[in-house]
Amino acid sequence: MRVFKIAFLCIAVLGASGINAAAPEIDSARARILRSADISGTDFSLSVYDLKNDKTVYSFNDEKMMSIASVTKLFITAASVSLLGQDFRFMTNVYSLGNDIYIEGNGDPLFVSETMWYLVNRLVDIGIKEIRGNIILDESAFATEVIYEDGNDRAYSAMVSPLSVNFNSIAVNIVSGSNSQVNLDPRVPVINLVDLTKKGKGRTGTGIRRKGNDIVVTGNINTSGYGLKTVYRNIAAPLKYFTEVLRLHLGWRGIKFSGSVTTGAVPAGATLLFEVESRRLADLLSDMNRFSNNFIAEQLLRAIALKTGGKPANTAIGLDAVRKYLLRMGFSGGDFNIVNASGFSRDNKTTARALVAFLKNMYFDFQAGPEFVNSLAISGMDGTIKKTIGDDKLKGKIRAKSGTMNGIRGLAGYANGKNSVYAFVILANHRNAYKLVDWEGRILAEVTECEQ
Repeated sequence: MRVFKIAFLCIAVLGASGINAAAPEIDSARARILRSADISGTDFSLSVYDLKNDKTVYSFNDEKMMSIASVTKLFITAASVSLLGQDFRFMTNVYSLGNDIYIEGNGDPLFVSETMWYLVNRLVDIGIKEIRGNIILDESAFATEVIYEDGNDRAYSAMVSPLSVNFNSIAVNIVSGSNSQVNLDPRVPVINLVDLTKKGKGRTGTGIRRKGNDIVVTGNINTSGYGLKTVYRNIAAPLKYFTEVLRLHLGWRGIKFSGSVTTGAVPAGATLLFEVESRRLADLLSDMNRFSNNFIAEQLLRAIALKTGGKPANTAIGLDAVRKYLLRMGFSGGDFNIVNASGFSRDNKTTARALVAFLKNMYFDFQAGPEFVNSLAISGMDGTIKKTIGDDKLKGKIRAKSGTMNGIRGLAGYANGKNSVYAFVILANHRNAYKLVDWEGRILAEVTECEQ
């Protein structure tokens, strides 16, 4: 967003001594960019706060409640560190009772095929060559459910579940060239590939959709030049998917199993064989914010609900804990509205003023602040702002969370100036918000003006 970059660059080059001079430049740029995008000022909010000198650098329409999309994940990040603790890890627990094996899920969002390999390998390590009974999957931590209203098949709309694998999504690989093909990874019986593509000399162009448990691929795949494109689609039956990936790995490691996979709670007399730990919370938050991963956000919300309310967890319990956390921070109930953890709803709202105050609080929170700031994408280097803020003058100087939906654009985080660090929030709620996405190097004139 051009106005975003203008504001950042004015701050970065002027530092604390020039913040009063920067305000007119920001104001002029804001008005000019909004006119060019045909966006009303009432649909735009901007707030910049000098953390070192404890004062507002610039604000515009900052008291209006605005939809913030994935910027919502900032609230979940802070609540996760504070309520779950810095040393939190998701645990997938493996038990035995008689000839049966129990696997208890607690929502690890980063449980992927490699994690399943580790789990099965641990069974081999403790001497299990055959499972003579059944495998019972304990999914009592919270309900497996669709939580979004859009009902599409994209990976960002994946179902939540206590036992998941590969973000409850599957990879669809489109391979062009002499060995042109379509394949699924992992390939499991519960998901059927329907390959309706044509192979020929035309440009590769495919359509991919999930229809029930079928992945249907249409279009053309070029047979001359090699290429690989991977697209992800969510799956319709998470527990069956987990089961089939488990069976696949049992076979690969040579563990004999002819019993059934069923569901049920771990009995009181079961023996804990081992635990499979997730990566630490800081890693989870970094993956969530840098790539705006909805699945991680929603699984973390359920971990908060489990910690504060016990089993079974649900969205309402988790959101109530987050709200109470924000109220303890000093905000009023009218400062924010949060309906889910991912931000994938137009009803997730706050004001730029409240969000800047929140960012200020987090920056100076010794326990939660470092993990919070470190989880954010870095301008020109990684995550969702690797390319959108790619100007050399800003590379590495912005840490922020973006938010994007149809008609919604937002960015919130921290800018590093010469003499201070600035908390900023920039929000647009308008059908033309997409016009503010051009971030690339068009503002050298404004930068020079700010430097004078």
